Amino acid sequence: SYTVHIPENQTVDSTVFTVRASDPDSPRDQNGQVKYSFLRPYQQFSIDEQSGQIILVDSLDREREASYLLLVKAADASASNTASVSVIVDDVNDNPPRFKSSLFRSVISIKAPPGSTVLTVEATDADDPNFNNYGTVRYQLSGSSNFRINQTTGVISSTAALNTGPRSYTLTVTATDSGNSTEALSSMCVVNIQVSTDNLNAPVFAPSFYRVTVQENQFAVGDTILSVTAKDEDPGLDGEFTLQLVSSQEKFDLTQTGPRGNIRLLNSLDFDSGDTVFAFEITATDKGTPARAGTGTVVVFSGR
Repeated sequence: SYTVHIPENQTVDSTVFTVRASDPDSPRDQNGQVKYSFLRPYQQFSIDEQSGQIILVDSLDREREASYLLLVKAADASASNTASVSVIVDDVNDNPPRFKSSLFRSVISIKAPPGSTVLTVEATDADDPNFNNYGTVRYQLSGSSNFRINQTTGVISSTAALNTGPRSYTLTVTATDSGNSTEALSSMCVVNIQVSTDNLNAPVFAPSFYRVTVQENQFAVGDTILSVTAKDEDPGLDGEFTLQLVSSQEKFDLTQTGPRGNIRLLNSLDFDSGDTVFAFEITATDKGTPARAGTGTVVVFSGR
């Protein structure tokens, strides 16, 4: 039996190995003329019956098939013998690391101390980590000195207090395999980290339901027909909010002054055309991270 190692990027139509069988009979005699063949066909290999050269006829992929056992027969006119050729496909660095996602998101509290774990990114490499460390992945982080990454585990953690920095960070992680400097392959992903201010309270309308009756000619276009008020118990930006109509209205719009929202007449009302009852919702969305929102309901009755 024989064993031969070839790289997975071995050139098609190249010679992998040559088997030779000796025969004491004269090569001028049929009994001394040896011919070679496989005992069964192999998709990736052929054999020259005269020379015993084993030829690669199809490309290899070690990640699909790492080895082949070829059974070779040597035969003259009256007798034959067999041998096995074990072909071991050696890995080459032909697969870059691949992240499970191109974008990772996480939230960390603004009160988190330095050294707090934020999240873990992971990339896998189909190459063999036991062969030249081709499948072994190392991580690098860029984008902010407030975070670091463990080179081997992909764990991202904070390096500083976050109470004076931005509320959002966009970082880049590069995963590089351990091929040598000319063969190393890499890929990247983006990490978005939101700094949570522990926004505990959503804005609340007081009351949550508003009802008003107006006469069709009571107000001019642009007049305020109703004011709504919301409040948020959180301090700072967490307690500031924006008022909006959930859906656009043909007859009304909304303006905001501080915590107060003013419902204004956008177009005149016509009772005879069916302008009798209008119901819509208003949202108050605060500026915390993550943002919280509350909803109020307004019902407007129109009469003569």
